[in-house]
Amino acid sequence: MKPPFHPLVQRWFAERFQGPTPAQAQGWVSIAAGKSTLIAAPTGSGKTLAAFLWSIDRLIKRALEGGLDEQTSVVYVSPLKALGNQSIQAEVSERQQEIAQTMQLETLNRQLVTVLASLAMKTNDEQLKKILAESGVNLGNAPENAPAKK
Repeated sequence: MKPPFHPLVQRWFAERFQGPTPAQAQGWVSIAAGKSTLIAAPTGSGKTLAAFLWSIDRLIKRALEGGLDEQTSVVYVSPLKALGNQSIQAEVSERQQEIAQTMQLETLNRQLVTVLASLAMKTNDEQLKKILAESGVNLGNAPENAPAKK
C-alpha cells in the first residue's frame, strides 16, 4: 500500500529509504482506515517513524490548508525504554526540521517560477519561455495572457 502522503513527505521518505518496512506498511493500512493502531514489532523495525511520519503528514496538510491550531494535535505512546532514549527524540526533531526545510524550498521554488514566468511574458523572452516550458510551466495560463477585462 502506498500511503496518501503529501508529495513533500513522499519525496522526503523516498530520498532516505528504499521503501516502508513491513511494520510501517501494515501500520499505515490500519492508520489510513482511521483505526486506532498498535504496531508491535522488534526494535529498529520502523514503528516510531510509521507513527510520526503519518502524524507529520497530517500536520503539514493542515498547515498548508491554514487549519493548524496552536494546540496538541498528536499523542504518541511509546514503550518506556524508548521514552528514555534521547536519540529517538533527536531523530524525530531532525526529520521535522528536514521536512520544514523542504516545504520552505518548495514555496521558494513556486515563487521563483511565478516571477520568472511573469518576466518571460512581460519581456517576451523566448529563451526563458522555452526553459520554463521544458520545465513543465504552462505559460498559456499566465495572467499576462488573459484577455483584458472591459
